[in-house]
Amino acid sequence: MKYILVLFILSLQSYAQNIILGDSLVAIGKYNEAINTYKLASENSKNYKIAKVFEAKGNKNEALKYYQNYIRLDSTSIPVNFDFGLLLLEVSKYDKAQIVFDKLVQNQKSNPIFLYYLGLSFEKLNEPGKAFKNYKLASDIDSTYHKSNYKLAYFYSQIKQEEEGIKICNRFIKQNSDDIDMLKLRAQLYYILNDYSNAIMDYERLLKLNQDDEFIYKDIAKAYFKLNNYKKAIEIYDHLLELNPEDSNYYFERALCFGNLNDFKKAQNDLDKTIELKQVTFESEYFYKAVYYQRNIQLDFALKFYNKAFNENRENEEAYYQICVITDYKEVNKKKVLPVFERFLKQFPKAHSSKTDYITKRISQLKQELHMQ
Repeated sequence: MKYILVLFILSLQSYAQNIILGDSLVAIGKYNEAINTYKLASENSKNYKIAKVFEAKGNKNEALKYYQNYIRLDSTSIPVNFDFGLLLLEVSKYDKAQIVFDKLVQNQKSNPIFLYYLGLSFEKLNEPGKAFKNYKLASDIDSTYHKSNYKLAYFYSQIKQEEEGIKICNRFIKQNSDDIDMLKLRAQLYYILNDYSNAIMDYERLLKLNQDDEFIYKDIAKAYFKLNNYKKAIEIYDHLLELNPEDSNYYFERALCFGNLNDFKKAQNDLDKTIELKQVTFESEYFYKAVYYQRNIQLDFALKFYNKAFNENRENEEAYYQICVITDYKEVNKKKVLPVFERFLKQFPKAHSSKTDYITKRISQLKQELHMQ
């Protein structure tokens, strides 16, 4: 009996020694030696230990195998299942991760962390309704848990409840004015709501916090444009073009700023650059070149570019209407003007009455003039 007891004690000591030695080897980064040492232990916990080491080494497939080895022998361990679920998410095995986190939630229904990751699993599986439900439950349980509340605020923006999203952001920013994630989200929510002044304030705060994402500058520039602060918008577009000098959209948007400041030469230069860089259609660029030539009373060029815009898109009603107006003004031979007007009514029967009434009236006048001739 004493002999058996001694063997049992020695066995426990051997196990403890292997686990302790393995832990000490992990602590100094000797992962391979640690794995070999853990394997000498006889208890199930060695599988979990080995899985964590393989994770640290970046060998996720081996880590998954040892997590599964552990769970086959003991499926009740909450820490092991949690780490297993996290790894499943990391390797994009979202359906399996969802099963793991669902079991954890069933075990601890009031755990906001498990609810968050269950929501994340559903989000990755493209089931937004179930994701939203779990994020909301997590937030209701713990209104200070950042991850679930951030996701909930984001989902509010997706279902057109931006004000609810802003309330969540406000709660966290009140506690920490430098909460970068919430500041970014709130700025975007303000922008969606056309609250450009508040959006700019948040974006400017982010710039002071050394957040220089390109989308921040893009949104600030557009916000200043919407607020008719074209000079400030131009400053931002200048910076964006320094970052990305081949982006045709920045030239186009800056051209609109110059145009609204009646600086038509710079506007035309930017539109030319846009056309040079763009690889597809140029309807908008041609249209605004025409507008700026028209404002500058260069009607031949205006007509040329309205025609180009219309040729790019035969549904461009405004371009063709301006073709009618300029052609009527410039063309001496009214026989050439009449079919231009008639085509407008035929092609755009649902145009605004202010246009159709004018066109109809001019057609009548032109026919009278031609009859009298």
